[in-house]
This record gives sequence, structure tokens and C-alpha cells, in this order.
Amino acid sequence: MSPTLEAASKNNQDFETPEDAVCEKISFIFNNLSSATLEDKKDQLVEFLRPEHFSYFIHYVVVKRALNEANHHDLYIQFLDKLTSHIPKLFKLILDKSFENVQILLSSDKIATNSSERVLLRTLGAWIGALTLGRNKPILARDLDLKKLLLDAYTRGRLSPVVPFVAKVLVGSQSSKVFVPSNPWLKAMLSILKEISQVEDLKLNLKFELPSLLATLKIDGKDIVPSNLLKDVQEPSRLNNPDIRKSPQASPRSSAASPDIANAYSNRAIRGDQDINPVLSLGATTTGISTSVSSGLGAGLSSGLQSHAGMGMSMAVADEQYGYG
Repeated sequence: MSPTLEAASKNNQDFETPEDAVCEKISFIFNNLSSATLEDKKDQLVEFLRPEHFSYFIHYVVVKRALNEANHHDLYIQFLDKLTSHIPKLFKLILDKSFENVQILLSSDKIATNSSERVLLRTLGAWIGALTLGRNKPILARDLDLKKLLLDAYTRGRLSPVVPFVAKVLVGSQSSKVFVPSNPWLKAMLSILKEISQVEDLKLNLKFELPSLLATLKIDGKDIVPSNLLKDVQEPSRLNNPDIRKSPQASPRSSAASPDIANAYSNRAIRGDQDINPVLSLGATTTGISTSVSSGLGAGLSSGLQSHAGMGMSMAVADEQYGYG
């Protein structure tokens, strides 16, 4: 578990850990869970899971499983679906615990320097997106205000952890029948990301979060109109701003990150060109989660990047990641 989340769990634990036999049974069920055993494992679980175990179970699902096993998110959500009749308001409880852990991570200074915690934040984004957008459920602003979160991060120079997190949340719309490309809320979120991606001298890994997301959602970048919101918030200082490239004039290679090339990259990926490798996107108390950015949110997320079309692009990203850009 993340050191930050582990410390928070110890300090704020609001449940009693069940006896070892119960914990071992829960762990055994999840270790042996598969699409073919969902019904059988559900029956096994409800035989011994009592109301006094519910809080521990919610914590276990989110912190022990979802945060560490991103490849099994879909399987776990299918399992939770089968348990809804046994645990009242199960998905709400799961989401509340997820939002709580987002706030903990965003409030931690370690998010700036600890790559494993930044990966956990992305994984939480994917989990929340799958629980909400992927199930045709909205994300309420009182729980997670993505718009305010982005604008606060821009003002304070903390886009590096926040933009990848938001992008991962929006990936959940990929399987949605409601949050389709024409959905006004989704279009508004993509518009904000596009405006942010056009910030002068923004770091390359942040610029390419949007093209990667659009490629995943099969949306043409030309269909997204940038918002006009940044003018209404405080402009961040460019001095020692971790979201801004240090020396954009130092190398002509940095021109590879121009908006035109970013759009071309996205469009080619959508068309299925074989020579494009998209950028890898790793992975509040619910009220007021966006304000946690202002309380010490770290920065400097090192995104995992695959090779881009053209050596110039590849070298520019490498320079930036290792401190030369």
C-alpha cells in the first residue's frame, strides 16, 4: 500500500478489522475470482459477511484490490454488481471511499516526488471512471469537481498529477452509452483539457495527455473546441513552474510539440495508422476535493512514454523527463 494511504488508514480508520478467519475468507474469494466464478463467489461471501464487516470490506476492495490491480477493475465491478442486494448502497460506499483516497493523495507532498503514488492516483482515476461514466452514472461536482480541480491545478502549477488523473477518469466514458462524444459534459471536459494543452511551453507529457485520450475515445481532435476559462483565473507564475518546460528555446526539437502536430498525432491514431504508438496513460471526504490541490499537492509526474513518430519528438520528451528541457 502507498505510505500516504497506509498512514491515513491508521490515523482515520473508522472500522474494526474483523477476525482473521473473515479476512482470510475475503482474500481467498478475491484471489480465486473470475468471470466464470462470480455467482459462486458471491454466494460464498454472503454466507459469512455481516453488516459489521461492511466498512472493512469496502476498504479492502478499494485500497487492497482496486488500487493495486487495475487490470481487474471490470471483474471487480461485475462482482460488486452481484453484491448490491446484500450490501445496501454498495456502489455509493465504494465511490465515497475512492473519493476519500483521491483527496488523501492530492493532499500529500509525496505526490510530487513519489512515482508510485502518482501511479496510484491514475489508477484511482481509472477506477472512478469505470464506476461512474462506465456505468452511465454522472460524477457529481459535490463529489469530484473535475473542472475546478483542473483550474486550481493550472493556477498553482500543479497540472502534472491532475491532468493525467482527469484523463484516466474520462477514459471510463469509452464504454458508456450516455457519455458519448456528443455528451455536453464530456465535451466541456475535453474543451478544458484542450485549452490547457495549448498553454505556452507546457511540458510535453501534459500536452500529449489529450491526444492519447482522444485516440482512446476515438474522437477527432478537430471536433474539440478549446474552452476560454483560463483567462478568468489567476495566471500562474512561470518561474520554477513544474508544468512549464524550463528552456523551450534551448533546442529546435521542442517544436515537435506544437498543437498542429499534436492534432495530427491524435487524428492518425484515430484512423488506425500503424506507425503511431500513443502515449501511455498510466494510471473527499468527497466535498471540496478540488481544493486539496491548494493544500500541498505535489507536482512533477513522470509519465511513461512510448516512442513517438519521429526522432525529434522522442528526444524532446526525453530531454524534458530527465531535466534537460
